[in-house]
Amino acid sequence: MNIRDYLAGAFHRAINWLALEVERTSLYDANRVLQDKYDASATYAQTMDLEVDRLLNESEQTREIIAEKEAMIISLQPWNTALDSYCRKAYTLIDNIAYEAKRNHQGEDYSIYLQECITPEAWEVKNFYRRTDLTGSNHHIAEKAGNRVGHAIKWTDDKTLSKRGDYYFLPSETIVAKKGDCEDHTFLAMSAHKEIGGAWGSLIQNGKKVWHAFNVLFYDGELWVLETTGSKASMRRYEGSDYDIYFIITRSRTYRVKHGVAFGVIAGWT
Repeated sequence: MNIRDYLAGAFHRAINWLALEVERTSLYDANRVLQDKYDASATYAQTMDLEVDRLLNESEQTREIIAEKEAMIISLQPWNTALDSYCRKAYTLIDNIAYEAKRNHQGEDYSIYLQECITPEAWEVKNFYRRTDLTGSNHHIAEKAGNRVGHAIKWTDDKTLSKRGDYYFLPSETIVAKKGDCEDHTFLAMSAHKEIGGAWGSLIQNGKKVWHAFNVLFYDGELWVLETTGSKASMRRYEGSDYDIYFIITRSRTYRVKHGVAFGVIAGWT
């Protein structure tokens, strides 16, 4: 082999080696770029996961804050009672109902909302319940108030109290008269405590259905009926009883339990 052939071979080997080195370097650089991008993507993904967690935590905290504010607002309302809480979930909240000619002043009939007949701040009412223990569970409160009403107020048909038929006494008038029909008993018992509501419906009596007003309360996870038209209050669970409810009223709300009956001529709603 002459020197020219040797140099030519060495040159070609050098070129091949250089080509291999360039290829290895390119692959290394490419791998490094890919690794850098992978690391950057992993870091970004981790950052995004942390950001998502942060936003979820903030969202949960915001919901908790809103829930606390709503609960605070509700707690300040006069209608925040166990009965209202139950009725809002179980029944339909409707406008308060005013009935025509349920009251009279100087010979002139006028309409009235049912809630206008609940007067806990009236002096006669406060004096009436002055010695009645209205503390403890809703069951205890209702029983004590019901016994006070049943003992002091004699059930009397509206026909003997007013020439206008179905007439609503205010609780103070019922107390002074010492008598009243089922609505009058109901309003007086409702005026004792905000946890005692009123119900308009019917009762099976001697095998016959009679329209009736009575009291209700929520206790121990159930709706209870409070009957005050006897000399002593009686209480029973509404479910499975002889009572049937169409409307429930609280001190400031009305709930429809079922359709079908209006207990008088409706003057309007609000």
